[in-house]
Amino acid sequence: MIFLPVVSISIEPDHTIRIVDATTTGFTFQIIPAYTPVEPPVVLLSGPVGRVKAQLVNATSLIYEVKIPEDQLEAPGRYAFVVSGRNRFGREMTGATLEKTGEPYLDIGELVLRDYELLVFSDQPTTATITHYLVGHLPAHFAVKSVMLDGERLPNKVYNFNGSFFGTFHMPVENGFHHMEMLIEGRFMKYRITKRLYAIAGYLFPSGGLPVKARTRLADPPYYTVRPGDTLYEIAKRFRTTVGYLMIINRLTDPNSLYAGTRLKIGWVDFSESPLSIEINLRKAKLALYYGDKVLASFPVALGRSDATPPGDYRIIYKERDPALYWYGEYIPPGTITNGLGSYWLQLSQPQYGIHGTTKPWEIGKRISHGCIRMMDDQAGIVYEVASVGTRVHVVADGAEEGEVDEAEAVFKTNGT
Repeated sequence: MIFLPVVSISIEPDHTIRIVDATTTGFTFQIIPAYTPVEPPVVLLSGPVGRVKAQLVNATSLIYEVKIPEDQLEAPGRYAFVVSGRNRFGREMTGATLEKTGEPYLDIGELVLRDYELLVFSDQPTTATITHYLVGHLPAHFAVKSVMLDGERLPNKVYNFNGSFFGTFHMPVENGFHHMEMLIEGRFMKYRITKRLYAIAGYLFPSGGLPVKARTRLADPPYYTVRPGDTLYEIAKRFRTTVGYLMIINRLTDPNSLYAGTRLKIGWVDFSESPLSIEINLRKAKLALYYGDKVLASFPVALGRSDATPPGDYRIIYKERDPALYWYGEYIPPGTITNGLGSYWLQLSQPQYGIHGTTKPWEIGKRISHGCIRMMDDQAGIVYEVASVGTRVHVVADGAEEGEVDEAEAVFKTNGT
């Protein structure tokens, strides 16, 4: 009897998959065959809810593109590469593995950067130094590798742990806009995320303001189907809510884009405490920006005639750049001299009132409006950048003593345009 030695044979895959590029709806890859194929192979991706065929975009380099349907992008699971082809020796070639992992399947969540959170804010734990914070969440297998602010790499390390990241840095920042760029690396791809920031009094804010948590209360019944001729204002009035609340609940971006047949959620929004707040002093005709207990800046404003601007607590519930003015049924386009709203509009939770810019800067400091708070147009732009939807607005009849905000008033000098 002859005993033959047992030999372990490792069968190499017929193809290697190299990821070339990715978007939020698909990716591009290259097939590297072990042997020269007679013609480009057919590639299918078998996923959790079916198969998707990859489209050949370059026959010479064997580059393929695959588009993943939106419903499949949301489905958890992995995609296996199913390759069908034949090499020049007449043998069928089927197997395929990924270049960096050696695995025959791909998790889309490891490839496409989706559903991430990024927040930049500042604090002053001591009287000497303002500390800037960078925090957020990333999908699994992604991590922050480096961060640039205005083209300068931040010296401090950003720590990654279980999909979360955290970092601090100390850097003086001038008032105005700043640009942040983060390099994110995954198993297959690198991404660059950009963030627009705004600095005021040395503090950094996300452009648009720090988010304020909100809770929705729906009406009973909670839905209304829009009829021909309806306006959002009329619907809000009918259900005793506001245009701003309806826009937030239904994620609308334009209050004037309303179509018959649209199913609207009806309700109200309750906001938690906002990190930044606004105080409007009626006696002094001043608007002050507060970050916690610190006054960041103070600006002169125009107020309503007599008691047309009532004291009280409000919230910013809607913001608009270059707003149109609707005055007793008349439409006045943005940017015209007769449109007194200027370039910025911040709607308050009391529907009749808002904070806005002006095309008549000589009226600042006077009691002249119908109740709104008017600002120099460029200064209204500052409030627009740092105050988010949900920001608390406190209108007081008296407030701080003279001299309390003099230092903050010197932060911004404008030409009144």
